[in-house]
Amino acid sequence: MIAALARGLAGRSRRERVLLALLAGVVIPAAFVVLAALPLQEQRAAARAAVTEAEATRDWYLARQTEIAELPGQIPEAAMPRIAPVGLGGIEARLIDAGLRDAVTLLANAQG
Repeated sequence: MIAALARGLAGRSRRERVLLALLAGVVIPAAFVVLAALPLQEQRAAARAAVTEAEATRDWYLARQTEIAELPGQIPEAAMPRIAPVGLGGIEARLIDAGLRDAVTLLANAQG
């Protein structure tokens, strides 16, 4: 194999041998760096950034879990303030409390 390479180079001119040496010594390694090594470095940097972000998110989540664990337990229903209904349900509840629901129903059903 080396003999075949030596015979092939012996038949070339000096200029061709220099150009082949440049191709083998500069162009091919440069192409490898540009086409393979740099994209791999960029992917590795992106992966490291993603891992850092995931770790920060995990730490934030764990901190929130600690805060949630420190909160008081369930509030008894008796201690919870009663929230008045809103909207049509609230209006109807107030009419029932005032004893006016039947009168309003009569007014709503009145003709003319």
